[in-house]
Amino acid sequence: MGIRMSRSHFPSCVATLLGIALSLLPAACSQHQPPLSSDQQALALQQQGIDRIKAASDHFRKTGNLSSTPADMDVAEKLLLDSYQAFDRQGDFAAAGKSLVWLGKTQDARVAAAQAKSYGWSGKKNPTEQDKQGIAEEHSRFASIVQNNKSAIEYYLQAEQKAIQAGDKTLQVQALTGLANMQRGLPDLGAAKKNIEQAVQLGAELADKTVQFDALQTAANIQIELGNFDAALELSNRALIAADAAADEKSLFYGYLKRADVYHGLAARLADQHKFDLSLQNCEYERKDNQEALKLAKNLGFTFFYDWLIPSNFLDLDILEELLRSKKKSESTQKTQ
Repeated sequence: MGIRMSRSHFPSCVATLLGIALSLLPAACSQHQPPLSSDQQALALQQQGIDRIKAASDHFRKTGNLSSTPADMDVAEKLLLDSYQAFDRQGDFAAAGKSLVWLGKTQDARVAAAQAKSYGWSGKKNPTEQDKQGIAEEHSRFASIVQNNKSAIEYYLQAEQKAIQAGDKTLQVQALTGLANMQRGLPDLGAAKKNIEQAVQLGAELADKTVQFDALQTAANIQIELGNFDAALELSNRALIAADAAADEKSLFYGYLKRADVYHGLAARLADQHKFDLSLQNCEYERKDNQEALKLAKNLGFTFFYDWLIPSNFLDLDILEELLRSKKKSESTQKTQ
């Protein structure tokens, strides 16, 4: 069926910009400027780490290439660890928790990069056998993926505790969402389901609809893993409502892409039940959501998705629809004989 990717964040950068501006001033002038306070330095480090992660994500959306991700995450992790330690010393639970959430994302990104390489794919449309590694290296990579998952889980667990100490529900939902997503990757679906249900419940109270969207999107992913496509569809619908309320095109893009996945799963399940008309109807719903995602990908400059990934989904869908029509015709012929 081709590669079908899961479709599965933001303070002010004033401190960072201030630090850059000061570094550019002439030495004589800078002597008259007060030095950055420790909390400003920590904020600057935190923002630099977050920006590094976002830049790596943007690079992937444009190129589909994850080969530079591990090195980018090494830099981001160092910056975020330094910021976390500074915030922790200051007793700033919310800021420390935020650094921990983004530290979790560094491990998540490493997992995605290792999995892409494991598939013999790193942004190439037609990976060759030379892109694939030997069995020994594959075993090592799998162990690395498991370790990155566990490291991310530890970061998210600590972030949740900091969020509780700070009384910050938004941060708590972000921590629980990240935690559930990484537990899904182990997989530990029981724990993932429990944590994401708590995140969705807390997220319903938040004004920040993008955080609510992330929780609902992750919940839909977990339901797909569990084979509960009806529940996944309901969660995907709610996620799109949250994305629309946030007026966030990026969330809408991922929301449509995810719901298209759900419709694909529903179509396959209905085909197994020989309900071909309903299956084909879900294929049409999938096509419409992929078309919406394609338009948003173009608007957002997500070249990799626009040029390759979504078109490959359309090819998968064409094959599925052709198969369904053939089975429907064959079954109808058998009934008339």
